[in-house]
Amino acid sequence: MAISAMRSLTSDEKLIKEFLCEILEIPSLRGLYWNITSPEVIERVMEKIMDAMDDPDPFSSLTVQQNQRMMVNRAKLDPGGL
Repeated sequence: MAISAMRSLTSDEKLIKEFLCEILEIPSLRGLYWNITSPEVIERVMEKIMDAMDDPDPFSSLTVQQNQRMMVNRAKLDPGGL
């Protein structure tokens, strides 16, 4: 999932490879530390994505696109509701 997230942000394969090496350093993803929740692991991966992209909100444009798409679809389903 992390690789597909990075690929949605960049086509730079070198950057993606460096990112993959960094996330594989997370002990819980290597089976070395189990006393951590999934959200905590995801938070660490997200921090590495933000660092790699040098952006505190690298998915902001994707969020805007998804919200616009949702509003268009909602308007089609319920034209009088908006």
